[in-house]
Amino acid sequence: MSKRHNAARVERLDERLRYLALSTQDGLYDWDVKRRVLWHNEAMSALFGEEVSIDKDWWYRHIHPDDHDRLDASLEAAYEAQSPVWHAHYRIVRRDGSVRQLSAHVQILYDDDGKPERLVGALRDITEEKRTQAEVSASRDWLDLAVWGGELGVWDWRVGEGSIYRNERWARALGLPTLDRVADESDWRALVHPDDYDKASETWSAHVRGVLPLFEVEMRLKRGDGAYQWVLSRGKIVERDADGSPVRATGTHVNIDAQKRSELGLAFRLECERLVSSISLRVLTTPPEEMPEAASASLGALVRFLGADQASIYEVTDQTATVLAEWSWGQPWTPCGERVTPADIPWLWRHLSEHSGPVLFRSPDELPAEAERERAFFEEGGILSWAAIPFSTRGELRGALRLIWKQRPVEVAAEDIFAFAGLSELLLLSVRHARTTAELRRLNAELEERVAERTAHLEAANDELRSFSYSLSHDLRAPIRSIMGFARVLEDDWAPQLGVDGKDAVARIVRATDNLNRLLEGLLVLSRVSQAELETTSIDLSAMAQRIAEDLWVAHPHHCPDVVFDAGLSCTGDQRLAELVLTNLLDNAWKFTVGRPGPLVTVRARPDLGGNVVAIADNGIGFDMRYVDRLFRPFERLHRDETHAGTGIGLATVRRAIARMGGDVWAEGEVGVGATFFVRFPV
Repeated sequence: MSKRHNAARVERLDERLRYLALSTQDGLYDWDVKRRVLWHNEAMSALFGEEVSIDKDWWYRHIHPDDHDRLDASLEAAYEAQSPVWHAHYRIVRRDGSVRQLSAHVQILYDDDGKPERLVGALRDITEEKRTQAEVSASRDWLDLAVWGGELGVWDWRVGEGSIYRNERWARALGLPTLDRVADESDWRALVHPDDYDKASETWSAHVRGVLPLFEVEMRLKRGDGAYQWVLSRGKIVERDADGSPVRATGTHVNIDAQKRSELGLAFRLECERLVSSISLRVLTTPPEEMPEAASASLGALVRFLGADQASIYEVTDQTATVLAEWSWGQPWTPCGERVTPADIPWLWRHLSEHSGPVLFRSPDELPAEAERERAFFEEGGILSWAAIPFSTRGELRGALRLIWKQRPVEVAAEDIFAFAGLSELLLLSVRHARTTAELRRLNAELEERVAERTAHLEAANDELRSFSYSLSHDLRAPIRSIMGFARVLEDDWAPQLGVDGKDAVARIVRATDNLNRLLEGLLVLSRVSQAELETTSIDLSAMAQRIAEDLWVAHPHHCPDVVFDAGLSCTGDQRLAELVLTNLLDNAWKFTVGRPGPLVTVRARPDLGGNVVAIADNGIGFDMRYVDRLFRPFERLHRDETHAGTGIGLATVRRAIARMGGDVWAEGEVGVGATFFVRFPV
C-alpha cells in the first residue's frame, strides 16, 4: 500500500513538472555531465532557435565570443569554491544571426571527489528587459543633462514639515542651501521679490483650491548675495491630507533671467518711448497759464515710471542752481526757489560742470572719498539711491534733473534713466517759458496801459491839429482874403492919389498877403498828409514824372529846362502822396535852375544804393551841405532871395509823405553846382 502510494505521488509530481516545463517560457534543462545525458524542455530549443546539443563545441559556437572568457572564469571559480549555485548573464548568437541576452540560474551537484556531475538550471530571455533598462538609463542621463545644461532647478516642498529641497546645481546657482526651512509666509516674503509676491501667492492659492491644475508663475527669487534672479516656477501638489490640505508639492525652476530682462528691457524702452512722446505732446500743446499743472503731472509720471520718490528740476544761472520745480509723493508741484552754489556741493558741482555727464549712485558706498557732504546728504535724508542729469549748451551748465530713491534702491538701468535727459530738459524749458510768458504778459499789460495813455494823448493832439487845420482853413483865410481885396481896391481905384510911395506900400501888402495865403495852403497840405488814409496801389513813377514836368512847362513858359527820365520807374504806395513827393521835388528843381545856363533836370533809378531809390537831380544853384539837416524842417529856407520864392514847407511835406509810405528821403548838394534828392520808394 505504501509503495503504490509513493509511486502515485511520484507519478503525479512528474506530471506537474512536465506541465510546468511545457507552460513556462524559460528554458529548463538537466545535464548529467558524467553520463552525458541532457534533458531540456521545448522552450530551450525556442531560445536558441534550433535543437540543443550536448556537445560542448555547440555551446561555444552559440555563446557570444566576447563572453567566452568571462563565463569560463566565472564557472571555474564556482567549481573551485564548491558553490551549489551559479548565476550569470551572457549573450547567445542564434542561427539567424540575432543576438539575445540570457540570464542563467544553475544548481550544481558534485560527486564524492568534489567534481561536478550534474547541472540543473533555467535560462531566461532578458533581451527586452535589458533594452528597457538601457532606455530608462538613457532617459535618466538625458534628464540629468537637461537639468545640468539648462540650469533646471528641481524642488520638493514638504509643506507639513516646512522644508524645501532644491537640487544641488540650482541651489548653487542661487547661492542657497539644498535643504532649507520655509516655515511660514514671512520666509516666502524674504525669498520672493516684493513686487512678485502677491502674484505668486495668488497663483499658489488658486492651485491649492483646484482652480489651476498646475502652479506656474514667473517671479524673481532672492539670491544669496541679495540680488534677484528671474525664474519660471512650475509645480504640482502630489500629496494631500484627509482634509485636502497640501502635504507635499514638487516642481522645477527654469532660469529665465537673461530672457526676462531682455523682454522687460524691450518693454521698458517701448514704454519709455511712449511716456516721452506723451509728456512731450502734453508739454508742447499746453497753454503757458496751465504749464504748472502740466509740469506737475509730467514730473509725477516720470517719478512713478522710474520708481523714484522725488524729482527736482534745477535752473543754473550765474553759478547758482535754483530749484525751479519739485515733485514728491503726495506733494503738489510748486516752484521751490532753493538755491545751491558750488560751495555747497563742490565735488558734484565740479563733476556736472566739467564733465557734463549724468551721475548715478546706487548706494552711499558708491560715493567717492572726497564727496563727504554728499554722503552726509544721503544719510540725513535717508536716501538709498540718487541720480542727476545735467543739461549743457556748448559746455556751459544750464540746468539739471535730480532723482531720489528712498523706499528702495534704484533698480532701473543707468542708460534707461539717462534716456530721459531730453525730456527733462524740455520740462525745464517749458517751466522757464511759462515763467517768461507770465512776465511778458505782465509787461504787455503795462505796455498796453501806456499805449492807451499815449493813444489818448495822440487823439487829443490830433483833435487839436484838426482844430488848427480848421482854423487855418476858415478863421485865418477869411481875413487874409479881406486884406487882399481892399489892397486890390486901393491899387486899382486909388492909385493916382497914393503916389509912388503909396503904390509901393500897397504892392508890398499884396505880396505879403499872397505869400501868407501860400503858407496857409502849405500847412493845410502838410496836415492832410499826416492824417489822410492811405490807398495802396501800383504806381508808374516814370509816367507820373513826365506828366508833372509837362504841367511845369505849361506853368512856366519862359523857363523850360531839359528833363531826362528813366523808363520803367515804379513803386507800390499811395498815388496822391507819391505825386505830392514828385511835384514838390520837380518844382524845386524848376525853381532853382532859373537863370542857369543849360538848365537840366534828371529823374533816374539808383539800384546801387539798395532798394527802390529814385534820384531827382538838377544843375541849379545847389546848397551848402553844412545846412543839409535844415532842409526838411518846416519853415526852414536856405535861400532868402526874392527870385526863389517859397514857404519852407514843401520839403517837410515830402519827408512826411514818403515816411507815411514807408520810404525815406535825403539830399546832396554843392553851391553853384546843383542838388540831388534821393527818394527810397516802397517796392
